[in-house]
Amino acid sequence: MTHPASDTFRDRIRQKLGKLVHSPAGKLVLFGINSPSDTDEEEPQPVAAPPAEEPVDLFAVLAQYAANPEHFTHDFTLSELSQETGIPMRMLQNHFQLDRMEDFRVWKVKARIELAKERLLADDEVPILEIARQLGFQDKSNFYRRFREITGYTPGAWRKRQDLDEEKTDSYSRER
Repeated sequence: MTHPASDTFRDRIRQKLGKLVHSPAGKLVLFGINSPSDTDEEEPQPVAAPPAEEPVDLFAVLAQYAANPEHFTHDFTLSELSQETGIPMRMLQNHFQLDRMEDFRVWKVKARIELAKERLLADDEVPILEIARQLGFQDKSNFYRRFREITGYTPGAWRKRQDLDEEKTDSYSRER
């Protein structure tokens, strides 16, 4: 859990640094930074030229990757994610540390739990343990513990609660 003051600090640092962008050569470049010698009346110049291609939206790429349950049938590493997405590993590491402020493993568990929630709602007949195994959880207790950490409920209780919420919504819309 991050401290609110650290978020404010991080925002101030980002504002002072300017825009961070990866160059085509894979190096991190800064835009909008004036060195002390740039205090003359001339137009501020970027530290480096803009990259030739658009910056990668890592949130979108990872959301698309996480939406495919096939990616979670085995436990993959950050290196494997880098190879499959074509995004340099260092860029992914920075994304998880600076942009998401969470560990790669935490992101992976959350993505698995989101897929599990979708499957729990999609078919009441599929056993919970089968869903857990399909998403790469090797044992029931680990799946239940992680599910409860993220949702506050066990998978079975969460499924029942969603069914009840759906019934309430249906009865409310029929009354109107």
